[in-house]
Amino acid sequence: MTLLPLQNYVLVELLPEAPRSALLVVISSPARAQRAKVVAVGPEVKDVKAGAEVLVSRLAGQEVGDKVLLREESVLATL
Repeated sequence: MTLLPLQNYVLVELLPEAPRSALLVVISSPARAQRAKVVAVGPEVKDVKAGAEVLVSRLAGQEVGDKVLLREESVLATL
């Protein structure tokens, strides 16, 4: 199934987090930003291109299978 975002939506695939040291205890916050790769963008998206690596909020968007569909405004930064 191919998903093509409409309007100003962006389809991203979340990337795995970097491994942590065994000596470091990290409490994960659901509000933390997460790295993602842009899979597809809607026709009204201006600042993000397919293939770009971005930071997105873990709380933003709707999960669609193994990907997340979110508005362009939910992209926090490009990497």
